[in-house]
Amino acid sequence: MFSIKPLAVATLLSASLPALAEMNTSEITQEGDYHSAVVEQTATSSYASVYQQEEYHRLSLQQSQGDSNYAAIIQKGSMNQIDFSQSGDNNRAEIGQGSAEHIINASQTGSNNELFIAQDSSGYASSIRSSTVGNDNSVTIEQNTVLGSIDYSVEGDSNIIQVRQTTITETIEGATNGNSNTVDITQTGQYNGSIRIAQNGDFNDVGLVQASYEGSSHAIVNQSGSFNKAYVEQLLNSNGSNATLSQTGIGNSASIIQ
Repeated sequence: MFSIKPLAVATLLSASLPALAEMNTSEITQEGDYHSAVVEQTATSSYASVYQQEEYHRLSLQQSQGDSNYAAIIQKGSMNQIDFSQSGDNNRAEIGQGSAEHIINASQTGSNNELFIAQDSSGYASSIRSSTVGNDNSVTIEQNTVLGSIDYSVEGDSNIIQVRQTTITETIEGATNGNSNTVDITQTGQYNGSIRIAQNGDFNDVGLVQASYEGSSHAIVNQSGSFNKAYVEQLLNSNGSNATLSQTGIGNSASIIQ
């Protein structure tokens, strides 16, 4: 499981900044409320550094049509939003957020890309990590939690990953290996629920909805093969539920609702 705090990210970024300014360079610092920033870079070895402090900031950062790009983003305060995208090969991004009620939308396409996101929501440290290796992959993760954690990795082409978590002390861990797979996860609650996803193969699909309010719910989904479909919904049992769904082969379909 991956856990990282905004202070750790800030320290890492400050150590990395001086050596990476090549080709196009953009450095933005904003302090106060209700600021917005838009950064678009289309060259190879571009570098973007954005620091926003206080409340109601909006950042749009796009690095496209180039390789070996780097983005470093820090937001401190409340009600901030980041929209970030990278396309190309060997790109890297590091994002840190502090305080409460943040939104992060992140996507990467290309080979050997890497994305790190750290959130401090409502005064507590939340952590998100997503790494992508392949082409034309899309990863979108949103978290607004207290002591939450998300760790998701993708290897392959044309995979789509969507994760939403608005909980207290909830965890999500997943890995997708293959091509043209989809994952859609929603988790809510406040009782230490957990989700684990493992996909190996092509054209597999997982949908999972889970809530933990008066008891912990836990779900595990394993897929190995191609053209498999799995759906798990755990919303009805207030005391918590457990589900494990495994698929091996081609063209299987299964669902668990409880």
